[in-house]
Amino acid sequence: MLAHIKFTTQNDQERVSEFNKKEFIMNTLNKLWWIKLFSTLTECQAESKFGPMRTQPTTPATESLSDHFHHIAHKFSTMMGTPWSFMLALFVIILWLLSGPFFGYSDTWQLIINTSTTIVTFLMVFLIQNTQNRDARAIHLKLDELIRATKEARNSLLDLEAMTDNEMDALQAEFDKLKNEKIAAATEF
Repeated sequence: MLAHIKFTTQNDQERVSEFNKKEFIMNTLNKLWWIKLFSTLTECQAESKFGPMRTQPTTPATESLSDHFHHIAHKFSTMMGTPWSFMLALFVIILWLLSGPFFGYSDTWQLIINTSTTIVTFLMVFLIQNTQNRDARAIHLKLDELIRATKEARNSLLDLEAMTDNEMDALQAEFDKLKNEKIAAATEF
């Protein structure tokens, strides 16, 4: 499979030609799994187009299971959000539809797509949720820093996500009242 991949820089070609291709594939798959292989190839292409990639320095010995899962979840959610992954999914569905007449539209033929889409959806829920949780946490931390750094801001808003629904409703009503006052003041002029 890798024999047909077009490497984008001379550096990539030199890296692969140092090993024979079979040994390169086996070493990569044994040490890094297929996820790391795809990640490496995409980074090589991205580096050649956009310059060197910025990476987070981590050592495998200190990387926790959570960090490893986040790294995989982030890579997959980035890959799955591209037009190429959509086109691949569309291609698989079209291929499945076209194979229907050959399999006589049997129950097994239908079971193949049902099972595969269920498995993919089930796994993607966890990956997307992990990415969303981290993004929401990062946004909250950034907003907390802005609130803390602004002298006029109320520091009581720093822990807003821990408030009860009733407290949040009261705060929303207060902000709605302030917004309506600003609108009324602006329309008076």
